[in-house]
Amino acid sequence: MPHWNGEVLIFDPRAKLEPLCRVLVYKHDDLRIRTVGIYAPRRGQTRLVRIRVVEGENRDKIQEFWRDLVTIAKIVDAYRPV
Repeated sequence: MPHWNGEVLIFDPRAKLEPLCRVLVYKHDDLRIRTVGIYAPRRGQTRLVRIRVVEGENRDKIQEFWRDLVTIAKIVDAYRPV
């Protein structure tokens, strides 16, 4: 995630996820970010979460996560400190 380094991400794990919103993925009780991407829900699928990766070598690839194993949080703001 080279472009996210140095940026402050403000996220809300309780915010409603909407298609195409920016999200971050992390394991429960472990805030080390696993993936930053775009939420890409699949109809009828509630146990898997789909994320389109927007940075790095996996750019434009879809990653799927079991909802029971990760937390998906909506990014509500991002900025680079001066």
